[in-house]
Amino acid sequence: MDEIITSDTLSSPKERGQRLKRLRNLANLSRRDIEDKYFIKINTLKGWEVGRHGGLTEKGAVKILNILEQEGVNCSLDWLLYGIGKGPTIAEKFESEQEEVKEPASHERESEDKQIIDELLFFRQNHTNSIDLILEDDSMEPCYTKGMYVAGIKRFDEEIDNIIGHNCIVQTVDGRLLLRNVRKGSKTGLYHLICLNTQSEIDEPVIYDIELVSAAPAIWQRIRNPG
Repeated sequence: MDEIITSDTLSSPKERGQRLKRLRNLANLSRRDIEDKYFIKINTLKGWEVGRHGGLTEKGAVKILNILEQEGVNCSLDWLLYGIGKGPTIAEKFESEQEEVKEPASHERESEDKQIIDELLFFRQNHTNSIDLILEDDSMEPCYTKGMYVAGIKRFDEEIDNIIGHNCIVQTVDGRLLLRNVRKGSKTGLYHLICLNTQSEIDEPVIYDIELVSAAPAIWQRIRNPG
């Protein structure tokens, strides 16, 4: 498919363009480098990065990912197009010198990943003000484990007081995105954010009296089967 039509903010032309620019910078490539070496015109790249005329298409994204792989930067198509999953990684030199042998169950795992991603995209597209994240630590075990996809619908301002005591995806005023249990703070408009796992070694198991941009009760969660 050549066009991506969606109301999902993370899939907007501007957001896709920002992720593309981040990947290009990771690969230490200028637009001129890509034009000279891989024959994609500078104006085309610029249009994708600023989100002009619908922005980066799936066909263009596949081209870019093939280029990046040759330059030692690995990234999934779903992250580039939809912002789902972990961000890009820089490949080690020895990894590019030998072809990785896939596990026998790799096709099953790819199918499972696609199902989770399809469900998450459906959630985004059918809920206004949806938000999601992948839990990257053990802070909310045993209810939420590392690697779990979690999603919810954002509440703002006074609405947050109605979800005190819930496990929520929170956006803090200093830009953090966390999954925490929300408690009332010492003053109106401030909240305490609590980890469920008392044994977690994260830096701040409890964050006191912080202002929130939004809080979304975790109402959707999925995790890939281990192995």
